[in-house]
Amino acid sequence: MPTITFTEAVGGPVPAVEIEIHLTGSGGLPSGEQIRNVVIIAERVAAGTQTVDTISATPIGSRDDGIANCGANSPGAAMVAALYDHYNSESGAPKCNVWTLPVTEKAAGTAPIQILTVAGGTNTAAGIVTLAIGGHLFPVSIPNSTIVNDQAILIAAAFNNADQADKPPLVATTPGAGVVTFTGSVKCAHMNNIGLRVVSQGSILVSTYTWSSTTMGGAGVGGTPGVGGLLAADLATALAALLVFTDADQYVIPWTENGTTAAKFGGNTFNAVLPTAFRAHIITKANATNMIPTSLRMAWKSNVAKAVAAVGTLDTNDTERISLAVVGNVTATGVSTCGQWEGEIAARYAGLRATERHYGRSLDGLKMPGLENSLPADNFTAAECKTLLEGGCTPIWVPAFSSDMELCRDVACRMDFGVLDTMAMDALDYIRSDFAATLNAQRRMSIVADDADLPPVDFITQPKVVKGLLRSRADALAKAGYMTNVATNWPNVTVNLSGSTLQLALPIDLIPALHNVQVRMDATVPAGV
Repeated sequence: MPTITFTEAVGGPVPAVEIEIHLTGSGGLPSGEQIRNVVIIAERVAAGTQTVDTISATPIGSRDDGIANCGANSPGAAMVAALYDHYNSESGAPKCNVWTLPVTEKAAGTAPIQILTVAGGTNTAAGIVTLAIGGHLFPVSIPNSTIVNDQAILIAAAFNNADQADKPPLVATTPGAGVVTFTGSVKCAHMNNIGLRVVSQGSILVSTYTWSSTTMGGAGVGGTPGVGGLLAADLATALAALLVFTDADQYVIPWTENGTTAAKFGGNTFNAVLPTAFRAHIITKANATNMIPTSLRMAWKSNVAKAVAAVGTLDTNDTERISLAVVGNVTATGVSTCGQWEGEIAARYAGLRATERHYGRSLDGLKMPGLENSLPADNFTAAECKTLLEGGCTPIWVPAFSSDMELCRDVACRMDFGVLDTMAMDALDYIRSDFAATLNAQRRMSIVADDADLPPVDFITQPKVVKGLLRSRADALAKAGYMTNVATNWPNVTVNLSGSTLQLALPIDLIPALHNVQVRMDATVPAGV
């Protein structure tokens, strides 16, 4: 009988079901999926009503509840609104369950600040100026004979009064002299990549509108980049709360740039401190004993080389549960023309995955509505997308002949033997949950070695009986599309009785998510084929 080697399942005298997912040698690029329960983890502001470092007792009832939990204009509120408003059903009900886990901003550090200056004197005719702030358009009507100070007030009001889903976590104020000051709602570096630009202004407007920088973190007169952010120790209580959270979930965090110096902005430096803390947590949680499907979703605006290197900092044998969505930027300057805040992109990414209804559904080519397009110079090419995929990243790009940003393909971080799409882990977790429920539903019985002469005895079972029980579940899962070729592959299922522990190993050939397709196009077909 072949030996079955486990790395997570510890066995022992305590009656329990432990199911380990071991993919060494699976190889290939399967096709992607989602988990339908999402936990938004981000800073809250003082107005937030939910206790920090705690998970909402139940999924939030509406996006407004989530905004109230984290406080309007907070990073958490912006992420909740982005997920809810863009990935819900026609009735307005969300297609996924959403929890909030607000955390406290770091006391040290500074919030990013940039200013918009209105100059040139009083307008002599009415017109419209359109600004892009964090990828969202703000057309502001400027009446005739409006002085620059009043124009600044109109622009600030247009931003502050906008729906939470249509703006990044900034606050606009008007100190005077025709200036609008935009300030991050928390002290951090992770909002430095929010883009700022003037889209257009009516030709009859006399005034001019000038940003001090193209991003919240850029150097400019009157502006300062955000500095500082949370450290792993600051999340200890939040991670402890997640450890006992029993619902299937994917975590969404905004912290891919969380630097302690002003130099860390603009897509130049991936800060792996907090993603690494979550990686360690996920490895602890999603093991053979806990059997809780847990994944981490992040987004970063970067170039190909730096994105692949960032994923490399997260590589372990367990990082198939960590996904980094990447939007292209200008290599020379590090400033992405997609102005969206990365926390919002991550929330949209998680929501996109969560709206898909089947655990074996591919996420290739799904559109990202509401996401500002990268300019052609920043947009990934097909070859660059392939490099990103092979490096374990999830590219977001505008394909040829398309006018919208799309998810190229959803993959997780690379492992020792190649790249794994996230759908594979979700499908395997679904199968694991089904098998565990089936085995736990059985009454407690002693297990003895297979013996054809053993008569039926209450409270005694044999490995072949357990194998047969799981065969019936495999047949049901095959009808649902989660397993395949059960009859052909079931003889290859290994069952061992080792002391008081029954061990089973299922071949990966049973899982359609782990299958490759090879097609050869020949000018002529060889004879006899």
